[in-house]
Amino acid sequence: MSKSSPSPSPTRSRFKDRRCLIISIAIVSCLIVAATVALAVLLTQDRTGRDEVVAGRPIPTTLPPTIPPINNGSIGLRGPVITPHFPDPGLLNVNGTWWAYATRARGGAARRTYIQVASSPDFENWAVLQNSDGSQRDALPELPRWVNQTRYDTWAPSVIQLAPDSFIMYYAATTVADNSGRFHCIGYALSQDPSGPFEASQEALICPLEEGGAIDPFAYQDRDGQRWLAYKIDGNARGNGGTCGNTNEPIVPTPLMLQRMSPDGRRLVGDPIRLLDHNGIADDGLIEAPAIARSPEGVYFLFFSKGCFSTSAYTVSYATASTITGPYDRKPRPLFQTGDFGLTGPGGACVLFDGRHMVFHAFVGGVQGRSRSMYTALLNITGETVTV
Repeated sequence: MSKSSPSPSPTRSRFKDRRCLIISIAIVSCLIVAATVALAVLLTQDRTGRDEVVAGRPIPTTLPPTIPPINNGSIGLRGPVITPHFPDPGLLNVNGTWWAYATRARGGAARRTYIQVASSPDFENWAVLQNSDGSQRDALPELPRWVNQTRYDTWAPSVIQLAPDSFIMYYAATTVADNSGRFHCIGYALSQDPSGPFEASQEALICPLEEGGAIDPFAYQDRDGQRWLAYKIDGNARGNGGTCGNTNEPIVPTPLMLQRMSPDGRRLVGDPIRLLDHNGIADDGLIEAPAIARSPEGVYFLFFSKGCFSTSAYTVSYATASTITGPYDRKPRPLFQTGDFGLTGPGGACVLFDGRHMVFHAFVGGVQGRSRSMYTALLNITGETVTV
């Protein structure tokens, strides 16, 4: 006769069941926490890392109390003048009123503001424009068909006046010509008012996809009336990894280019001219954000940023030349770098043609704060040297 196994006692069975239940709850809790963290990462950083989308987080209107503002009239530096997030600012002056334009907004109801716009009567007191219902005004409310409508990444607008009631905006956006969402082209949009709305051309203007695309347009009109457009070949979008995608060998070029434009600013004239490229690992494998000014003595200043935008290595640097097409002599000391005047990661500068008025962004609360706010600077040019 076979011998049956003894039945477990009720007490032991209940203890075993309770222990299994506790273990199951712990496992499920860990999975929930992990999923929540992963979702938060996805919501707070896009694939390129160029700009963040923070969902459900209110946008603060004032600085944290631990971040002192810069307001030093003796050095001509002020800021942040627009918070919390107004990166890659472009600058325009129309009949004494100052206008600033910035990379797309982020967070909450502002998430789908493609191009931000702000104004100032005096270059000191700035206000981000709002609609009558209190929502943030979008200078480019409708995207053209060449832009990826779900992964649009509208960056670094530059606006120039064509005539008393005619303005053209250049901007970079993710293109539908590539399904990866990594590559940008440059387009333009027109408006009769500097506040917008700007109506976009349905075709991209500059789109060198084989080289990595193009970003950071800067519109310039020389004293002879000739119009130019400077921009960056976004080579690190095709880089081999590392910091900002381009510090692993082989490091690819990210040159700053200069394109002659037609009088109406809508057509390319001739081939682009290469102005400057990075110095390898020392620049994190990239330079970007070109801006051009000419001194009264006829010296051309090419301002640009080196290093990865999301780190404290980002700078506002510059080079000089006797002609707008170069060759440009790069200056060893940046105009602004981390530690100067309490700044962290300053970059993305835009300068008015006079070489005097500049706007740029820097991190508020350090790199970990992730918000890039706008600062203003009054520049002093002596020979081939710029100071504030």
